[in-house]
Amino acid sequence: MKSRAIVVASFLLVFSSGLLPAESPHGNLILKENFDSGKIPQNFFGNLKLSADTRAKCGKALAAEGSPKNWSYPRALRIRLDNIKPGDAVSAVFEAASTDGFVPGNQNFALILGIRDGKEVRFAETVFPRDKSARKIKVSGCISEDCDVYYLDITDKGPFSINIDNIEIEKFAIPLKARWIFSKDAIAGLRFQPTDGYFLDFSQPFLYMSKEEFFPFVDRFGQFKHKSWKNKILSEADFKKRIEEEKSFNKSLGKIANRDEYGGLVSPKHRYEATGYFRTQKVGGSWFMVDPLGNLFWSFGIDCVGMETWTGITGREHFFEDISDARYIIKNIAYGKFFYENRKFDGYNFSGSNIDKKYGVGTRNSYGDIASKRMKIWGLNTYGAWSDERILRSGKTPYTVIANSHKAAVLDAKLKLYGYWQPLRDFFSEDFKTETMRILEAKRHLINSAWCIGVFVDNELPWQNARLKTAKAVLTCPAGQPAKAAFRKMLEDKYGNVEKLNAAWASSYKSWDAFLSERDFIPEGKSAEADLEAFERAFYDRYFEVCRLAVKNVNPYIMYFGCRLAWSNDAVAISASKYCDVVSYNLYRENVADFDLPEGAQDKPVIIGEFHFGDASGGVFGGGLVPRKTAEEKADSFSKYALSAMTNPRIAGAHWFQWFDQCTSGRFDGENYSIGFVDIADTPHYQMALSARKLSEKMYEARLATAGKHKKTDNIKIVQ
Repeated sequence: MKSRAIVVASFLLVFSSGLLPAESPHGNLILKENFDSGKIPQNFFGNLKLSADTRAKCGKALAAEGSPKNWSYPRALRIRLDNIKPGDAVSAVFEAASTDGFVPGNQNFALILGIRDGKEVRFAETVFPRDKSARKIKVSGCISEDCDVYYLDITDKGPFSINIDNIEIEKFAIPLKARWIFSKDAIAGLRFQPTDGYFLDFSQPFLYMSKEEFFPFVDRFGQFKHKSWKNKILSEADFKKRIEEEKSFNKSLGKIANRDEYGGLVSPKHRYEATGYFRTQKVGGSWFMVDPLGNLFWSFGIDCVGMETWTGITGREHFFEDISDARYIIKNIAYGKFFYENRKFDGYNFSGSNIDKKYGVGTRNSYGDIASKRMKIWGLNTYGAWSDERILRSGKTPYTVIANSHKAAVLDAKLKLYGYWQPLRDFFSEDFKTETMRILEAKRHLINSAWCIGVFVDNELPWQNARLKTAKAVLTCPAGQPAKAAFRKMLEDKYGNVEKLNAAWASSYKSWDAFLSERDFIPEGKSAEADLEAFERAFYDRYFEVCRLAVKNVNPYIMYFGCRLAWSNDAVAISASKYCDVVSYNLYRENVADFDLPEGAQDKPVIIGEFHFGDASGGVFGGGLVPRKTAEEKADSFSKYALSAMTNPRIAGAHWFQWFDQCTSGRFDGENYSIGFVDIADTPHYQMALSARKLSEKMYEARLATAGKHKKTDNIKIVQ
């Protein structure tokens, strides 16, 4: 097989031809490089050298190594773009894979920029995570200003290695009237613009429209107006056609053999104690669930089933062709981010409107019948988090419940803490336990059911990635902070008097009250580090213990699934493993073949609360957190990820996020991802449905075949 050369920079970088076809016959190819010549082109800059490196993931053999240390911002590689001028759109595509594996919270950047009078002018940016599996990266933008020189930069935050292969850079001429669409936040309130990622296709006419021609860009069904794709709804008559098409598709699949009413495996070789509820059991070294009938169960599900998709309309009324039907206007929504931060706004429920148009007004309350039939025929057995309660109550498909713990007082720390969805709370607050118990009690009608697999409490809490950061932050809180009082008690119990603490910490507290009032001292040294670590464990334990108690108080037989870890550290996961029946993670990456709990954790199963891949083949601009270009690539990536979870002995289930595609015009925080199993008009994405069905048919066979053997899945085939 022909060898490939690789560029290795601060993340090891590589290039080759043929990644994607040219998007338009009018594009001019300005660079195409694969290093097979064994030379680094003159327009490539960085601390680079060619060498043999078997770590390469995207190519083979030769590598050019580089380091970001000589850059003011940590560039791994810089490529000069020649013959570029204002009005040119530049599109660069390459393939990247980190040799250091997945690093939570760390991201790489691809930038198109110019330098003018020594200052940087950025025209486009794409963010991508470190992942050792190769993924395609695309960055595109329009050059809007005259600069001395233009570059494609690939950056890194630290001394990591990444492979980059298959680079092609093209340029396209954009008329003056259409350059507005390439400006930052050209369309307000969207996470992804139509010029982002794989959605950008220079053959599409909308890229050459003026603002007057482009708006409104959302049709009366909530779809993008200025593009065509298969199964797009063009009139209400199309809904009836889609119903008949789906009936034919589902009929062709038939039923899956050897499944009980819960979706568990019916096998005389695998009968276990039936308790009337779901529970966990290890079989051959691999974790499974056992359903209420005593059959093996692996939770293969979808989040947000039936949760209707709406979009903000306040201040953006000109986006929409028709939002006049008052039945679907949601008034005074109080939660939003970014464009709708800290203000109330109205929304429009396009998916609800489309369901009524498709099945008849009033059928939204019985949508659970439609969803349940789809789930069973497609081979999916669990309604994941945030699924519509009307659907959960239908009693035809196993489900999970999600609740929020009490929003206790915030840690009022001088040390800055990360918090995306919310700030970090003080779980030692007096009312945290009582209010969390009350919140879970209100879910009793859902939790007390044989169909309830387990309960998530919270989602993606702002646990700090950095070890000991939370404990240090508590030291910078005011005297009245309950967590700081708990820290004081722990130290008093250990040291007795403050003088002994001062000796251990090299501190100068005059009293225990002075410990509480001091906000600027953070100790160093081994003794202090041990105390910080002990308190941080106690902080995490307090949270998980209270949440477990709240779930078990409602029903001691229902499993507690934790808080869907996204940002985390090992100590959080270890604490979670002490109290959770199943530890939950949201894992957006290429696969989970090598995923495991950290060393020191208890032997507990894991459930994946969220994962997805998105595509750009329809009318939604964003490809989600792990984008793909086509629907076929999305379905293939879904299959590979799900199979890696099914054959990982630690993982007892995985739930796709989410049921519906998000709105083209974005949800409350601007997210506009094509990540659904069905689109906004309730038309199934058949490639996804078929992939799920094929996986489900072989799911238990594949898991039992690899029970206790944490191995790769290359030799297990799922026929598409």
